[in-house]
Amino acid sequence: MAQQLETVVQHQPTMKETYCGSTLANLDELKSLISMDVKLTRMLLDRKVSVEQYDPVYSGYENRFETALQLNEMHLKRFQEDLSVYQGKLEEVKEKEELLEARKVIGDIQEDSYFLKKRAINWDVTKLQAGVDRNQRCIRAIQQLPEYVDPGDVSMIEAFMSDGLAVVKKAELDGNTKKKLRKRIKRLAQLVSVA
Repeated sequence: MAQQLETVVQHQPTMKETYCGSTLANLDELKSLISMDVKLTRMLLDRKVSVEQYDPVYSGYENRFETALQLNEMHLKRFQEDLSVYQGKLEEVKEKEELLEARKVIGDIQEDSYFLKKRAINWDVTKLQAGVDRNQRCIRAIQQLPEYVDPGDVSMIEAFMSDGLAVVKKAELDGNTKKKLRKRIKRLAQLVSVA
């Protein structure tokens, strides 16, 4: 009888499930930083700012950029791990549901016990599926960073990248500055999925 009243363990939400909002705020930060980077790079290439002006301004927000990128990677990893856990638990609950249905068909469970267990399983499936959906939404948001970036900024990055970064090669800048600029433009291109 004690075994018949056994119910599915209820999932307790954890704190790590609640930070999709901070992920979206981080994506906004990245979008702003990409835009600032594009504008500053354009100003340097158009000689509206000198290297002496460019370097301190750029270094002023480089730490913010690195932090935002690290947060983005951390959030993505966390959501993927959470998603895997939810999917695993959901699979376990669905297996229990199949077993419960089989027990009902062969008459191995009393009707009242069946309904109690079925209700608990349905509750678990609903909660676990909500966790799967939530984590998938957050993962999609992170992966869609290029869609958040201003199309004008994306076009400018494409222009920078054209002809093998020809605009940087032609720029009247010292070799070290060109090297830094190429690296920064390639990072921008990677972030907005420009080849």
